[in-house]
Amino acid sequence: MMTDIDASTPKKGFSLKPSDISIAAKLAVGFGVVVAILIAIGVTGIVSFGTTLTSLTKFEEMSEASTIISNLQSSILMSRLGVKDFVINGDDNSQQVVIDRLDIVSAELSKAKEAIQAPARVGLVEAINKEATAYKENFDAVTELQAKRNNLVIGTLKPLGREMRADLTDVMESAYRDQDVSAAYYAGVAQQHLMLSRLYSERFLLTNDQSAATRSLSELATVETSLNDLLAELQNLTRRQAIIGLREDVQTFRNTFEAVVET
Repeated sequence: MMTDIDASTPKKGFSLKPSDISIAAKLAVGFGVVVAILIAIGVTGIVSFGTTLTSLTKFEEMSEASTIISNLQSSILMSRLGVKDFVINGDDNSQQVVIDRLDIVSAELSKAKEAIQAPARVGLVEAINKEATAYKENFDAVTELQAKRNNLVIGTLKPLGREMRADLTDVMESAYRDQDVSAAYYAGVAQQHLMLSRLYSERFLLTNDQSAATRSLSELATVETSLNDLLAELQNLTRRQAIIGLREDVQTFRNTFEAVVET
């Protein structure tokens, strides 16, 4: 049976108030939350540090590779400038400068092979290495042709040109002394065109301008025509022999110059 007291006292549900929790329990919960936060921060820090370290390593690798590539580009450019100077000058000093610079390119490529490991970039380095090797081989071929050209020019063209001019001067002066007006005239015409031929041949040697080579050969053809006209007018045996020899020299000059043009 329900008593009066039971009837008059309402039933209360169970509830836990903060005041009901002991101080020790509150401290334990708070400490646990703090520890959890610290653990989370620590894990995040470790992950972040690992990512930063990886980025730093990649940055150092990229920085090293960039330096090597920059040095390689500079070395290739200097080599090409050296080749340009060699083509203009054609001397041993210019040739040695190019050889030294190509050696530097080879050394920089060796560094690039060691520093660059990415598959895509490794292929590019190999391609550059092949091109550098081909470039050096082509330069070696050019130096051989340049040596051949120098031998033709220094050994034949220049001395023969001076000799022909001197011989024509002798014929012209002797004809003038003997009052052989016709011989003196044709000798003067031949000498004028010979000088023009030599002038344009020198221009070709300096510039490789094909039009200069064509003009030189054209002037040389006029020299040959003038010598033939002169020979037909000459009666003096000494002068005739000199002109016959000059015609042979002109032909030699022509053949040599054509060989230089083709080199």
